[in-house]
Amino acid sequence: MSEPSDLRLLTEHMDEVRFAAECCIFREGSAGNGCYFIEEGEVRLELDRLDTDSVLGFLGPNSFLGEVSLLDDQPRSASAYAHTDVRA
Repeated sequence: MSEPSDLRLLTEHMDEVRFAAECCIFREGSAGNGCYFIEEGEVRLELDRLDTDSVLGFLGPNSFLGEVSLLDDQPRSASAYAHTDVRA
């Protein structure tokens, strides 16, 4: 989005949410009902498996979270947890 008016149009449809550290943002297998733009904090992506290292990676500020399930209309492929306090 190169034009300020484009960004303003997008932000008119967004709500700010906050998640405390270790809060589950969404679970693997759940339906995609929205996505997040991370403004502050760090999100940990995990597979819900007990027998292996389940951490897939981390997302930080200026990252999108959860958009894939909206685009492919499939259940969430991983769980997302606030690794630190998160504002999205």
